[in-house]
Amino acid sequence: MDDMKILEALSEVEGVYGYAFVNTEDLVFNPGFRKLCEEDSCGNYDVNYSCPPYCGTPEEMEAKVRQYRRVLVMQTAWDVNSVMNASETKEAKRKHNGISFTVLEKLGELGIEADAMMAGPCTQCKKTCMQMIGKPCPRDYKVYSCLSAYCLDVTKLAETAGLECWAGEKRVLYFSVYMYEKK
Repeated sequence: MDDMKILEALSEVEGVYGYAFVNTEDLVFNPGFRKLCEEDSCGNYDVNYSCPPYCGTPEEMEAKVRQYRRVLVMQTAWDVNSVMNASETKEAKRKHNGISFTVLEKLGELGIEADAMMAGPCTQCKKTCMQMIGKPCPRDYKVYSCLSAYCLDVTKLAETAGLECWAGEKRVLYFSVYMYEKK
């Protein structure tokens, strides 16, 4: 399927700030980003199946992406009082991931099987990840990991995709990446 048909179908999705298509060979990974996860600033390290160490090593995550030829990059933008306000940015991230699932569904309707990276850890189990209570993931077909868990360099991604990466103190930007066209 060509890019224009995909964009035409996705034009109905509200809340999207930008889309771009990138070849997986143009993505830059930095295993050093895994340190961000290990510092556990989001509180999900070792307690969420979509997060390290359960999601895989940086090398395994990159290999997962490299199985595909193309990625669709989707971006949302949210006005906030301050990008440092965690409650505001968390709510924006929640909305972003809702839009991300809508995009994933639209891709499925087009017959495109895609794997996704989204913003933050998987939140499909509303209260707590089943990992925390020692049960298997009931939704492993929908589990997604964040761009940090993949060690994807988002600054370089935005540059390659021709999208903004930073929008100032009062606007937060989030990205989702959809990998498709298996090699």
